[in-house]
Amino acid sequence: MNQSANLDLLRSFAVVMVFASHCTYYVLRSHLLESTAIGQMGVLIFFIHTSMVLMMSLERLHQDGSAATPRFYLRRAFRIYPLSVVTVLVCLLTRIPSAFDAYRWLGYPTIAANLLLINNFGFTPVSVSLWSLPWEVQMYLILPLCYAATRSVRSYRGFAIIIAVGFISWYLGSKTASRLGSVNLLQFAPWFAMGVSAYCSSRFIGRTWSQKGYVCCLILLAVSPFIILISIKSYRGGWAQWAVGVVFVSLLPRFREIESGIARKAAHLIARYSYGIYLSHMPILWFSFQYMVDAPLASRVATAAALSFAVPVMLYHFIEKPMIHLGARISDKMAETAPALALPATAQ
Repeated sequence: MNQSANLDLLRSFAVVMVFASHCTYYVLRSHLLESTAIGQMGVLIFFIHTSMVLMMSLERLHQDGSAATPRFYLRRAFRIYPLSVVTVLVCLLTRIPSAFDAYRWLGYPTIAANLLLINNFGFTPVSVSLWSLPWEVQMYLILPLCYAATRSVRSYRGFAIIIAVGFISWYLGSKTASRLGSVNLLQFAPWFAMGVSAYCSSRFIGRTWSQKGYVCCLILLAVSPFIILISIKSYRGGWAQWAVGVVFVSLLPRFREIESGIARKAAHLIARYSYGIYLSHMPILWFSFQYMVDAPLASRVATAAALSFAVPVMLYHFIEKPMIHLGARISDKMAETAPALALPATAQ
C-alpha cells in the first residue's frame, strides 16, 4: 500500500477508540462517555479505512499483472485468517471467555463459524472483537466488483452515486432480511461505500487543506458518538452518525499529509500492529483484570500495559508478517503464470 501517514493515523484512531471503549466498559464497568458507541464508531472507521485502502490495493494489482481478483482474495486470506484462527484457538485452549463473563463451551458449529469468520450468521463470537471481521471478509467478496464499477469515477456526481448505492443496498438488505427473518448482510454497506467513495474522490480532489485540520477532524469524529447520543435520543441518532461519516469521507482527501516526523512514526507503528491490538486486547484485559483479580491493582495495570505492548508486536512478527509475505509470494507467482496459462486460449 502507498504509505500514507493520514491513513495510518485514521487506523490508529480507530483501534485506540475500540481499546479505550473496552477498557471503560469492561474494566471500569462504566458507561461513561457512552463507551460502547465510541467503540462502535472505531469499528466503523475501520470499515471506511479498509475499503479505501483495499481499493488502492486492487488498483495496484491491476497495474502489476493478470489475475488481479484471485490474487486479491489470496492476499486477504493470508492477511486475515492466520491471526483470527490463532485467536480462536488460544481462547478455546486457555478457556478465555468471549467477554468479562464466565467461560462456557459454545459448541462445534459456533467454533467452526468463528474459524471461518461467518459468525455473523447468528453465532456468538469466541472473543468480542471477532464480531466485526465477518463483515469485512464478506465485503472483500464484492470489492473487486466495486473497483471495476467505479474505476472511471472522477466527479462529485460519481461520489454521490456511490454513497447513494451504499444506502440503497442497506435499505433493500434490511427489508429482505426482515421478510426472511435473516441477518442483513448489507447492514454496513453505507460505511464500506463511504470508503470506496473516498478512494474515488482522492483521484480528483487536491490536497490543499492543513494537516492540523485533519487532526481536528479526527478528534471530532472520535467524540461524535457522545455528542449524538446526548443530543439525539431516538432512531435519528443513526442518521446523524451516517451524516458524520459522509461529511468525513467528503473531507478526507482534501487534507495534506501529516509532516511531523514523530506523529508519522507513531501512527505508522500503531497502524502496523493494529490488527494484533484489535484481536488480542480483550483476552489481555480479561487476563489482567479478571483472572488476576486478587493481585494488587498496580500489578494488574502493569501486566495489561506490558502485554498490550508486547503481544501485538510478537503476533505481527511471528504470524502476520510471515503470512503476509507468503501470500504476496504466491500472488506474484500467480501474476507470472497467468499470462502463460492464457496463451493456449489466445492461440486458438
